Amino acid sequence: MAYLSLADAKTLLGLASADTSDDVFLQLVLNGAQGAVDRYCGRTFEAQAATRYYGIGYTGRDEQVLYLDQDLYSITSLTNGDGVQVFDPSQYWLKPRNGGPPYGWIELKSSVVWQWVQDGEIVVAGMWGYSLTAPVDVVEAMKELVGRIYHSYDRQDQKIRGNTAAAIQESQGFPLQLQTLLAPFKRSI
Repeated sequence: MAYLSLADAKTLLGLASADTSDDVFLQLVLNGAQGAVDRYCGRTFEAQAATRYYGIGYTGRDEQVLYLDQDLYSITSLTNGDGVQVFDPSQYWLKPRNGGPPYGWIELKSSVVWQWVQDGEIVVAGMWGYSLTAPVDVVEAMKELVGRIYHSYDRQDQKIRGNTAAAIQESQGFPLQLQTLLAPFKRSI
């Protein structure tokens, strides 16, 4: 998925939708800008289905809590560290309870505990990311960043056109306007 589509980027930049001569280059700019936004904020904004694995080092507080290393939007299944027991949703809470999604940890209710076998892992399947679609302010930051990167190139210099990494590197020192738009979305954990 993309926070900003190729068609929307072309409209934003004043490019004709029928003109495909810059599509490959513009897609590289879009991909680079989205990666830069994700790195700056420490999260991904459009949830995707995935399965993640957690060893005992991710548990805490009497081993009732499993700390997640990514934002969890929703859960499909939760398998205990014994590889056998699948928890029923009534056996755990996604936390923070009043602030999510996204969720940052899973807490078991007092009647259940994590079970471990040697080299066992807790398996969490679900939708991983901040939300189903990128928030409006993130999309606005993407638009600004794509415009800055796209216009920073000398459009005639083929050698530079292939190196979007240089433009992204320039953009790592996010301008204050982008920092303001993205500040509420920076992951603190």
